[in-house]
Amino acid sequence: MPTILLAQEDPEAANHLTAFLKDFFPSAEIEILGDFSKLTATLASGLHASLLLTDVFWSETDHSRSLPLLAESYPEIPVGIMSRYDLTHSLPPGFPIPWLKADDHLPLAMAELMENFTGRTFGPYTLLSPAGPHPLGRLYWAKHQQLERQVQLLIPPVGSPLFSKTIRNYARLNHPSVYSLYESIPSGDRIFVALEPVVHPSLLHLENQNSSIELIAGARLVTCLASVLSEMESSSIPIRLLGPYDYTLSPSGTPRLRNPAIAPGAPEASLFENTSQLASLLELRMPQSAGTAQLLQILRDPGTSAFDLLRRARDFERQLAEVQEVHVRSEEIEAAKKMIRARAIRRWAIAIGSVAALLFSAVATWIVYDRLFLDLPAKLGDEEILVPSGRLTLPDSTNSVAAFHLDRHEVTIGQYEKFLAAMGSEPNWKTFLPPSTASGKSTLSDLEPVGWKDILTRARKGDKYNSQVRITRDTPVFSVDYPSAYNGSAPPLGMKCARIHGDPIRKLSASTWAPTSQKILRSRPTPTCSPQKRILLISGLFTTSTWEAI
Repeated sequence: MPTILLAQEDPEAANHLTAFLKDFFPSAEIEILGDFSKLTATLASGLHASLLLTDVFWSETDHSRSLPLLAESYPEIPVGIMSRYDLTHSLPPGFPIPWLKADDHLPLAMAELMENFTGRTFGPYTLLSPAGPHPLGRLYWAKHQQLERQVQLLIPPVGSPLFSKTIRNYARLNHPSVYSLYESIPSGDRIFVALEPVVHPSLLHLENQNSSIELIAGARLVTCLASVLSEMESSSIPIRLLGPYDYTLSPSGTPRLRNPAIAPGAPEASLFENTSQLASLLELRMPQSAGTAQLLQILRDPGTSAFDLLRRARDFERQLAEVQEVHVRSEEIEAAKKMIRARAIRRWAIAIGSVAALLFSAVATWIVYDRLFLDLPAKLGDEEILVPSGRLTLPDSTNSVAAFHLDRHEVTIGQYEKFLAAMGSEPNWKTFLPPSTASGKSTLSDLEPVGWKDILTRARKGDKYNSQVRITRDTPVFSVDYPSAYNGSAPPLGMKCARIHGDPIRKLSASTWAPTSQKILRSRPTPTCSPQKRILLISGLFTTSTWEAI
């Protein structure tokens, strides 16, 4: 059974409203409060109520300024205004407490106010408790599932035609002096919005506590208003008339504003109206002095645009900073430290990145030059091969060949071409191959290196091979299968000759097959065999099969 508190000082109006409410909620318990002091005492007693319906005028006094504070003090009880008067032009723009008219839509509006979302989860947020009224709905304290920041969730009425457009105007304004919008959470037909909570007291709270405002805090408040208005002016965002409930001051004197964007269809306020309103609010709360008079004069004569007001307010604040201590928030100090740290890291990153980019460019340039443009002479590993002395047995004769050193650079492309031609003149050239290899060598092309046609063509023209080395017919031959017997991977030639001819006395040490020095290379002996036989001997340097056939 819901309990409804009806605060109305006129007994006749109270009875009429009670009967009207009983028609819609016959089981509701309605308690009538005929005095404003009794209303505050009842709320302070902790009475559990589902809804509070109160009037604005008590004893011919307008309590529209104290009602938002009362609703904030007891957020667990939803508050609505139900008056015996027409309040169309009485409530200030952006008033957070809704006005409920006694018509057919009253039950739906009351049901929306009494709806409690505590403990429910919407998106990443879990609602903890009510946080008070809002011009666009009700606020709830919410906890993010991952973040630790304080958040308030705004829940609009069902089917509100102005909510989405107003939130769009709210989101257009992104200013550090305005309480931020974090994100929107779709839920059925409605969209909930996560807001930055207002944790500092407003000018309305200070007025209720009869607190004064220092000159430096007032100057900052004027600068804050001018900065927000200039941002809205440059972005063409309409502004509403700001009241004492919209200005907040931290204990250190840092001002912030509730979002000043207007709802569609609401009256738009000018720069002069907002500055005049703020001047009337500060005049009652600031001590009388020459600086106060100068600040109020700036507000009463703001200039033609918000940028003029911003320039004059900043100049006035700088003048105060020369003679008065300026309180800086710890958040601003931490932000400055992070900015300096980020600037240093960025400079180091740029420097290291520049050096790395230069090194990479240098290495890449050298690789491209070395591989594509540098003309280097050909190089051969193990360029000197020792051919030992021994007997060379051919089908028609047997010859003794003295030991000699063969420089692989001596075997040129032209000589290898002649060797292939000489091999082609032999009708039984396969007799030079061992039986195990002869089956795989069907034509003389099997003895040719890879790309032999291209090598000969480029050598005759003197072109570059692989776009790197310029070759001729006098260039040492390459891409040839040199004997695997060299460096001890198979028995060397002398041992093979000794085994073939049965000469056990002729045994040469491993040093006999090793490359000699450059001095020996210059004075190597000349073999005594004929040129044709020497060609056949040299052929052993190109194919393993020829080595094995000797």
